Amino acid sequence: VRSHAARGRWPAGDGRVQAQGAGPGRTAPADSNGYSDIPDDSSLEPVKEPALFAVNLGWDLSLPLGSTADFTDQFSVQGFSIEVRYLGLGNLELGGLVAWHTLAQKGYSTTTDDTGTVTVSGTTVHELSSNPLLFRARYSFRQGPRPDKVGQLIPYVVAGFGGARALRRVDFGIDRYSTESWHWALGPEAGIELPVGPAALNLAARFNYLFETGSAPEQLYMNFVVGVSLE
Repeated sequence: VRSHAARGRWPAGDGRVQAQGAGPGRTAPADSNGYSDIPDDSSLEPVKEPALFAVNLGWDLSLPLGSTADFTDQFSVQGFSIEVRYLGLGNLELGGLVAWHTLAQKGYSTTTDDTGTVTVSGTTVHELSSNPLLFRARYSFRQGPRPDKVGQLIPYVVAGFGGARALRRVDFGIDRYSTESWHWALGPEAGIELPVGPAALNLAARFNYLFETGSAPEQLYMNFVVGVSLE
């Protein structure tokens, strides 16, 4: 609550205010001008303290790029992310994110075996499942102290670094071929946040780059995130 910084004199209303530390019904009289040395705390309002942590739940839409689009080029709506952020550093927020994204494509193709002597044609399904695990540093361009004003748009940028698991799978008829690999990963992001009371809505674009490993190619794709943040 708001506190009085200095001792002063307050209007006593009807000439009587409740004494500090007194029980119900005990009051202190005002002087002849209607003022008292004891403040009337009945008009004080609680002030919400800024939260130290926030949890963001995101629906991640995925658009494959580069070598990932060569494997599967279909836009995907199968994805989500969970982020926890520490808010006690002003405009700078630190946290971690875990996500699950799936990109899949079904089509007709022709495949030749390793010997080059057998060619098979049929329906194939290409699927990439990715699980980024990122440490994130976020900077919010807010205009004043938290908690933020309801309805005020707050742009932000994020630098993300960590690792990611990638599972590439090809279904060809009754046969299935899969490769699992772990990659170093980058996840820069830019977005806007809109406070709506105890929660905030956010829209963001995130670029995922999974570095090439000795056994698996690099992966590149964009996320378009629709999320809600709770403090």
